[in-house]
Amino acid sequence: TPYTTVSTVVRVLEKKNFVGHKAVGTTYLYYPLVAKKEYLSGYLSGIVSSYFDGSFSRMAAFFARENDLDMGELHELMTEIESELKESGNHE
Repeated sequence: TPYTTVSTVVRVLEKKNFVGHKAVGTTYLYYPLVAKKEYLSGYLSGIVSSYFDGSFSRMAAFFARENDLDMGELHELMTEIESELKESGNHE
């Protein structure tokens, strides 16, 4: 049943410390223990490592090619990357 499927997934996420819960009356309120950005960073690092030999450049080139990005979109991507680097203080 859908309830038991969701319940199983939530229990697995809780066991892996992705979510926590607190009792509210006779039910549980679930909440995230890992920030979305933190999870996404780890997830993407695994993909880059497994499929692109650890190269973020290869991953970006793959997605640019697969999605037929035009020059305007590539420029927009570069602007976004530069902005992120400036915000993080990692501008070499």
